[in-house]
Amino acid sequence: MPNFSIKELTHSDVATAKGISNIPGDRELANLMYTITQLELVRAVLGNNSMNISSGYRCKALNAAVGGVSTSAHVDGLAVDFTCSSYGNTVRIVEAIYKSGIDYDQLILEYPNKPTSWVHIGFAPQGTKPRKQCLITTTGTYKAYTP
Repeated sequence: MPNFSIKELTHSDVATAKGISNIPGDRELANLMYTITQLELVRAVLGNNSMNISSGYRCKALNAAVGGVSTSAHVDGLAVDFTCSSYGNTVRIVEAIYKSGIDYDQLILEYPNKPTSWVHIGFAPQGTKPRKQCLITTTGTYKAYTP
C-alpha cells in the first residue's frame, strides 16, 4: 500500500481559503500516480520516515495564487514540496537524495537558513530524460548547488 495519496498531493489550504477547485485532469492525474511511485523511492532513501507534503499538484489558478512560476512542475503534477523532520533538516535531506541515484529533474533546497525551509523535488515526464538539476535559494534567486 502506498504511503502517499492523490488526496494528499492535491490538498491545499490556500485553494480551500480562496475557493479554488484544485482537481487534476487526466494527464495530471497520471503524472501524480507516477510522482507517488517516485516519492516512495525518496521515502526509502530517507529511512522510510514519514514525509510532510506542504505542496503537490497546483492547478494554474492555485499556482498563480501562491506566486508559483507558470512553468512550475507542480502544475503538471510532477513536483512536491516537503520536509522530513524524522530524517533531519532540509540540508541533510537534499544531500541524501542527491547521493541516492533517484532520477529527479529538479532538487531544490529552499531557504535552508529559515525555520520554514523545505525541499522541492520535481520529476521529468515519463519517457523524458531528467535534467538532474540541484539548486539552492536563500533569497529567491536560484543557483547551482552541490551538497
